[in-house]
Amino acid sequence: MIRVVRGVFAAGNFLAGIIFVVLLAWQAPAHADTSERIGDWTKLCQSGSTDPRACVLTQKIQSLDTKDPVLAVGVYYPRGRDVAEMEFHLPAQVVLEKPLQMKVDNHDAMDLTINECKPGFCVAAAALDPPVITLLTGGKAAVISFVLPSGERMGVTVSLKGFGQAFRGLSKASRG
Repeated sequence: MIRVVRGVFAAGNFLAGIIFVVLLAWQAPAHADTSERIGDWTKLCQSGSTDPRACVLTQKIQSLDTKDPVLAVGVYYPRGRDVAEMEFHLPAQVVLEKPLQMKVDNHDAMDLTINECKPGFCVAAAALDPPVITLLTGGKAAVISFVLPSGERMGVTVSLKGFGQAFRGLSKASRG
């Protein structure tokens, strides 16, 4: 069974003794020239940059109780590539041997590998192929789930409100 948390994360007893420290500020372009809120997503861009993430869509989910970040999501086009990437920053306490899962609305869950852990957070990233982009742009919510040391799989709901419009704008801004 997956414990699903909707919108803003509500802490429960399973967090006893676990402190979630996730990168609060997405590794977005430093000194972004523009910031645009589109639905529940924020598009940040820096003009004239050679940074592979000169434009990024972001959404952060934080604890309702502590306001600490629980999950950060970023979507960007690496320079010189036509395929967007989606990156998740997760709590450092996730079980690395178990995949991160993303389930959009009532569609089957997709497994993603947790690529690496850094001090305070872990990263899972994947290229977004056209069928996944179609799911995300047409969806209402994605549940991102991961396994905690207790063995419990916890899900965090990421809103897809505005994602289609934001993604089209990201594509235009990133690829010209």
